[in-house]
Amino acid sequence: MTKRIANRLSVEQAEIKIVSVLVSKGHTMRPVMSTYIDYNSPVLIQCPICQDSRSPKVTQICMRGAECKCYKDKKKQAMIVARNERERLRKEERENAKPKPLTYRERWDRNNYTERLKKKTPNLIPDIETFTDSKIPMKMFCTECNQTVDKRVHDALRGMNCKYCYGVGFTKERMANLYILKLYLDSDKQVSLGYKLGITNKEPQERCDYINKSTDLFCEVIYSIESNGEHIAKVERQILNAIPTGFCSKDVMGDGYTETFNGTYLNEVIRLLFELT
Repeated sequence: MTKRIANRLSVEQAEIKIVSVLVSKGHTMRPVMSTYIDYNSPVLIQCPICQDSRSPKVTQICMRGAECKCYKDKKKQAMIVARNERERLRKEERENAKPKPLTYRERWDRNNYTERLKKKTPNLIPDIETFTDSKIPMKMFCTECNQTVDKRVHDALRGMNCKYCYGVGFTKERMANLYILKLYLDSDKQVSLGYKLGITNKEPQERCDYINKSTDLFCEVIYSIESNGEHIAKVERQILNAIPTGFCSKDVMGDGYTETFNGTYLNEVIRLLFELT
């Protein structure tokens, strides 16, 4: 609109022009036309909502509109809402991009615990629904004694079996056996690996059977002697201190590998046994 045409506007035409611009921009300011002089002069405008008022030139209003305090507050609030929404969407994208944690069953399957336990402790049937972590006890059913035991997968994979069938440790207060086992790599017992010295409150053959079940080795009892637990433990300690031990690796032998020795020391072990017992 040229200056000449603008100056010819009537009050009604000027009001229509000003209001149409304000409405198109969403502004709530409205002109007080009794203060209108001409297109290039100031005119009083007021907001009926927040009562904000000022007097810009009509030309300025027609170019940029006129924001009141409540409109600025709404715009600021809208910007905050939009910013929060963008941040929410970005956070959601980041969360969706993260790998989801595995369920207990997925962790069980991924680590192939079922097959690994079958090899190490075939008599223990795990109740997979009770599994939470390899180092937290879960329920396992022993097919040898028909008892349910609390057992950590971590321990079972190391060859620790049913406490009712194989016990939970050695007790000096009871009678005990000191034994020597000969270890083989084959079931025909043709390929000898080494020997194992050990003590138990049970029969030596039970320990031998346990090794046969929980490892890939095969063994037989070649010597045993029974006495009170304290004496048996003392004799074992003296013999193990007198010869190199740990001949078989833990990966091959599992628990008890520190009590294995090379066959070249067998005569020395037997000599010490007769001397100490």
